[in-house]
Amino acid sequence: MERRRIRINMPADKPEPDDSGYQQLREANAQLEARLRRLRRGLLMGGGALILILAGLWLAFRPKAHPTDPQGGTPPDSNQNIRYGIDLSQYELDIDLVNGDQTLDEVLMGYQVPSQQIGEALSLGAPYLDSDTLMRGARMTFMMDHDSRALQWFIYEPDPFAFLQFQLGDTVRVRRIERARSTRTETASGIIDSTLLLTFYRRGYHHELIGEMENVLKWAVDFFHLGTGDRFKMIYDGIYADDELVGVERIRAIYFRYRDEEVYAYYFDNGRTSGFFDEQARPVQRRFLKAPVKYARIS
Repeated sequence: MERRRIRINMPADKPEPDDSGYQQLREANAQLEARLRRLRRGLLMGGGALILILAGLWLAFRPKAHPTDPQGGTPPDSNQNIRYGIDLSQYELDIDLVNGDQTLDEVLMGYQVPSQQIGEALSLGAPYLDSDTLMRGARMTFMMDHDSRALQWFIYEPDPFAFLQFQLGDTVRVRRIERARSTRTETASGIIDSTLLLTFYRRGYHHELIGEMENVLKWAVDFFHLGTGDRFKMIYDGIYADDELVGVERIRAIYFRYRDEEVYAYYFDNGRTSGFFDEQARPVQRRFLKAPVKYARIS
């Protein structure tokens, strides 16, 4: 069986936060707060209640520094190498995706697992598998002994919120482990220097974010003709499985500077009206491009 292999070398220490990224975040946030100060002055002179709610939404969810990190960086994680309940630094890792109609026994044979262990793994794993064929695109993690290269652990993830843990060796064990689901409010920002897709990729943002942002701003921004220096900032609710971001539940607010124009979108829902509105409480869809096209889908 031909397999693609991705080598993972676990770092001894977690790298320091990228100060330039946080500087961009602070600059964009300062611009937004200055705009909101002007907006609040207008409200005191007779603005609408909905605008006040939208402005308050931004202030309520603006990024805050972690209490143990006054510079706004990510706090140290003493368990950065622990995943699936295993210390990954103790093993050599391969990570791959299920390709085609692979079966569990084919995958394990590709790592020279003895046939007796494969038989036990198939028997113990049967209650947790819908069929002999693994789910196409599911992530697989292989953990080998540094010296012997013998496969010690195999992790199969058919679901973001659960995984199968195969312990191999003299004793074979199989467990299905649930992952805790939670939602966290996060921020994302960037300055475009090539394409929007590459900007998201380089900053490590979840792939769903670009599609969600496009859905909100597709009537206001031509994503096919962005220029160098255009920038964005957003607040969103991320879906987590344990401590891993696996999806996006909702975008709460977006700022996008596009062709020297500032575009704002705030999510509002009072039980009767819901949707995205700009800083003047007008629906974002008031702006019409002639033919909005799915940028994320084509990219």
